[in-house]
Amino acid sequence: MLDNKGIPSFSFSEWLSLEQSTELLVSGKSDAIDPAKFDLRHALNAAWLARVDRRRPADRDLTEPAMELAVRIMRAQKNNAPARAAGGGQGAPGIWRP
Repeated sequence: MLDNKGIPSFSFSEWLSLEQSTELLVSGKSDAIDPAKFDLRHALNAAWLARVDRRRPADRDLTEPAMELAVRIMRAQKNNAPARAAGGGQGAPGIWRP
């Protein structure tokens, strides 16, 4: 269904590749994840996996490390994005961008 909308699916192999990222999020070491290797879908899916990981202590809040990872990924993508024409493709007003 997502493919019909131009959104690439998240394959099984991509889910498997998130294991290390999930472990790093659970252990509070999200800064060790290379943001150039992932897109925002990876960060969100790794955060979801970390939240349901049975090894995560119930009192460990993953909001901050997951958000930091997402911001680092968005910044890496922004820094590697091709230049845009003046005044074009700026996105919806009011959307926060790092």
